[in-house]
Amino acid sequence: MTAVSHTEPEQAAPPAHKRDYAELGVAALLYALAAFCAYNTATMEVIGDSSPGPQVFPSIVAVMLLVSGIGVTVRVVARERRRPGLPATARTEAEPEPGEDPRVDWRTFLLVASAFVAFVLLLRPVGWILSAAALFWAVSCALGTRNHLLNASVALVFSCTVQIAFSIGLGLNLPSGVIGGLLPWIS
Repeated sequence: MTAVSHTEPEQAAPPAHKRDYAELGVAALLYALAAFCAYNTATMEVIGDSSPGPQVFPSIVAVMLLVSGIGVTVRVVARERRRPGLPATARTEAEPEPGEDPRVDWRTFLLVASAFVAFVLLLRPVGWILSAAALFWAVSCALGTRNHLLNASVALVFSCTVQIAFSIGLGLNLPSGVIGGLLPWIS
């Protein structure tokens, strides 16, 4: 007869979590874009003296890129510092569980990408107001909202507001398309 051992087999130590700082590449890209925008804005040759001037919006974009880069950096570093020994209940909903495979929502991605391609193709012939409203409405639908009439109304008001801001506020004309023939002040 053979002797049977009733001892538990030795369990291997759980693998140590590797630090995952890959998202810092996105932050580095945001910092690079912010620096690029800031440099080109600072070295821009401005003819005349207009207010607010052509350097205001690129400056705002550069600051927003910088703030976004800081936000991504802080989130990644904070997440990685909390990772070892963190109880599952303390994790945020946005963070996947260890070993969980986060998937891309391809349906939403393809709907948003298709809406953007349609916007680019329709911008000249249809004009800013209608093509931007269609883009905003399509993106809201792709992201899961079901109040289509409200979304279409908000999209139309927003695209009209942007058209007026560019035309009257900045003196820049966005493509007017078919509406330009009906409302000559838009062109």
